[in-house]
Amino acid sequence: VTPGLEEKEGELLVRGPSVFPEYWNKPEETKRAFTLDGWFKTGDTVVFKDGQYWIRGRTSVDIIKTGGYKVSALEVEWHLLAHPSITDVAVIGVPDMTWGQRVTAVVTLREGHSLSHRELKEWARTPNQGRENSILNIGRKRNLASGLRALTGRMAARRAAISSEVSSSDEIDNSLKRHKLPRLTQTLKQTEQF
Repeated sequence: VTPGLEEKEGELLVRGPSVFPEYWNKPEETKRAFTLDGWFKTGDTVVFKDGQYWIRGRTSVDIIKTGGYKVSALEVEWHLLAHPSITDVAVIGVPDMTWGQRVTAVVTLREGHSLSHRELKEWARTPNQGRENSILNIGRKRNLASGLRALTGRMAARRAAISSEVSSSDEIDNSLKRHKLPRLTQTLKQTEQF
């Protein structure tokens, strides 16, 4: 860790005998993937805190830039998943003229449970593991049929695809259909904002 950059977010760089030296026959891709002094850019956003590296997410997909802040979609998902009524969640950044991106959550509720937009907002703003979550600005809450996805794997790729093609929260439904995700079963008030 570069002195003075502890507890600052940055991209994880690695170097060593087990790191491949180049992309085969792809000099431009190799140039983009490595620093001038030979460090490989992993694409993971990390923070070094308490003597450990904490992965915040993929630089290109899992980090949402909103209102001048960088928000980890994974941390927001983990926080929302701690709610007793939520079984699954996907968080994406939807382009927004004011915020840059608006943090948007798609959630699956436990069978027989309900959760109002207001309750979700209150939960999102509660401290989690000693951190304030006041910068969360989830502008839309959806309830999907159960069994949406695992936290990693195929849904992560779908989330990336959805995030790249959604230019407003109104386009989320169409994108979910294109990627063969379960039909939306309930829409809560769209006008309430955090």
